[in-house]
Amino acid sequence: MSSKSVVSAALLILVVLLLAEGSNAGGIAIYWGQNGNEGTLAETCATGNYAFVIIAFLPTFGNGQKPVINLAGHCDPYSNGCTSLSSDIRSCQSKGIKVMLSIGGGAGSYSLVSSADARQVATYLWNNFLGGQSTLRPLGNAVLDGIDFDIEGGTTQHWDELASYLSGYSKQGKKVYLTAAPQCPFPDAWVGGALKTGLFDYVWVQFYNNPPCQYSSSNMGNLVDAWKQWTSAITATKIFLGLPAAPQAAGSGFIPAADLSSKVLPAIKGSTKYGGVMLWSNIHLGFQSPDSGQSGVAAMSVPCCHTLPHRPSLLSPSISKVKALKVSKALLPLDRTSNIVNPLSRSSKNRWRISCFRQEEASSEFLESDYVEEKLPEELVNPEFIQPNVVKDNWVSNLRKATNAVFSAEPWTVPWTAKTILQVMLLWIASFWLVGSWIIPFLAHTAGFRKETLTYRGQALYSLLTDMAEGLAGIAILHRCLAKFHPLPSDWFRFTLEGKWQFEVGLGCLMFPLVNQLSQVNLNLLPVFPSTPVTVSGVEQSIFARDPVAMALYAVVVSVCAPVWEEIVFRGFLLPSLTRYMPVWCSILVSSVAFALAHFNVQRMLPLVFLGVVMGAVFARSKNLLASMLLHSLWNAFVFLDLMK
Repeated sequence: MSSKSVVSAALLILVVLLLAEGSNAGGIAIYWGQNGNEGTLAETCATGNYAFVIIAFLPTFGNGQKPVINLAGHCDPYSNGCTSLSSDIRSCQSKGIKVMLSIGGGAGSYSLVSSADARQVATYLWNNFLGGQSTLRPLGNAVLDGIDFDIEGGTTQHWDELASYLSGYSKQGKKVYLTAAPQCPFPDAWVGGALKTGLFDYVWVQFYNNPPCQYSSSNMGNLVDAWKQWTSAITATKIFLGLPAAPQAAGSGFIPAADLSSKVLPAIKGSTKYGGVMLWSNIHLGFQSPDSGQSGVAAMSVPCCHTLPHRPSLLSPSISKVKALKVSKALLPLDRTSNIVNPLSRSSKNRWRISCFRQEEASSEFLESDYVEEKLPEELVNPEFIQPNVVKDNWVSNLRKATNAVFSAEPWTVPWTAKTILQVMLLWIASFWLVGSWIIPFLAHTAGFRKETLTYRGQALYSLLTDMAEGLAGIAILHRCLAKFHPLPSDWFRFTLEGKWQFEVGLGCLMFPLVNQLSQVNLNLLPVFPSTPVTVSGVEQSIFARDPVAMALYAVVVSVCAPVWEEIVFRGFLLPSLTRYMPVWCSILVSSVAFALAHFNVQRMLPLVFLGVVMGAVFARSKNLLASMLLHSLWNAFVFLDLMK
């Protein structure tokens, strides 16, 4: 066995350990389908190693071509031989594994020539691989979980439209997951435009074969700078570090295990978008037989491992890819008695053997070739091993953990840019002012009355109608500005009774006394000056007069109308939109400041900002507008009842 195979196997296990450690853990996704000797799809999933199995590839589609799937020696699509995979797909999904189809690849005939072409391809994918209906489904009746964009050729246009069309099908029931594998130069030449849509759930960036943005022992800055650019500019849920699994797996960009653990991962894992490590390999994670010189199999779990699949890339149609997404807790232990790396009883303490997937096929000759006269890196034997110059924990990481505990939410997929965000907010402010200060008063004047001359009940009804008109105008603006992005991703403007959002609302209510305390603090910092004229609102006047009808109308205004309109704008639209450009916690804070400013009351800024943070955290964690609306309504009702004392 070559020393390079030991290095690559060591790197794989190191990645598993590093992903399993700590709260920012990932898992493993693997491409399957480009090597007939890699085992069946069901066997791959039965290892229990993977969160995602990606079937590769659909390399022919678009531009009027008949789509054709290519699964190497696994099955013959021309004779409907791949439909038997349906049971394997269901078996994987029953284990909680998401099974996806990768379109494109390094060698194929594919392109999109128009918007209509993109829509046609999306329709084909939906009907033949996802939740649609067709009599010609290549993989049988099993419904895949999503589509992976491995675009390395063809045209650079219309991939964004394909992503939008596919994402729109999520509205019809089961979510359609979207992933992509761009190269590290930003933006990617092929799918850069598509990634701007914010519709992709996972992006694994290839940090190799690209010297300007890959790692080198003399300069880690290129990789770190590129990583920061990707994580700040792309709104995917998680972004992964794509690496070759061994020196021979790519032309350049391999990172030794020691450098990966002591330098690279500590530099990038602080990102809230860090998802894990993706490894590229041409079965380089296993052993090479001295007799055949061919790659063997790699150990990934107990009690045996799986032959890693081939996968085309830019350089070679036989390069394979292994991806890190979510590691089982069962992979945490690793010592000299572990089933992941087993010492042979016939060997010395420094001799190791990595188990193979099909143990019944292992010959005695192969077992003899498994002996290795090398030690694995110390950090693989002892998970607590840390380089002397690496600080495992500090106050910054502790603060980050505390923040994550409060604001543990994923960012939204945002199809629009800052231009649309600014447009919506400015139009909303303008409509609020125009409707409340001009249109409604003008209509009242035309009808021959003014608000000040009305009775308490008349003023309450006037306020209710004004508030409803302002709210409906805001919704109309939202609908108009976002119409071109329809259908919206499934996580937008969700309003449902399902889920555990009631607990979040309950926790939010516990913050009400603190909001009250902040009101007093705000008044101490910014007191009302004696020269400031004292005004009594219509709400307070109706309470003083004890007019039950007027009080009921005002209760509807403050406890129903205001929470609905304001939550749709500030939590439903502004907060999620900001996650395209900043972390969720920062989006909560910025949207809360905007929420406070919109009330035009300096003496209430602090409590309103804090209240906005509480409602934003509840909404971000529940992804449910009903939760923040109810919390907002309860607070307003609390204030209203307090005025009645």
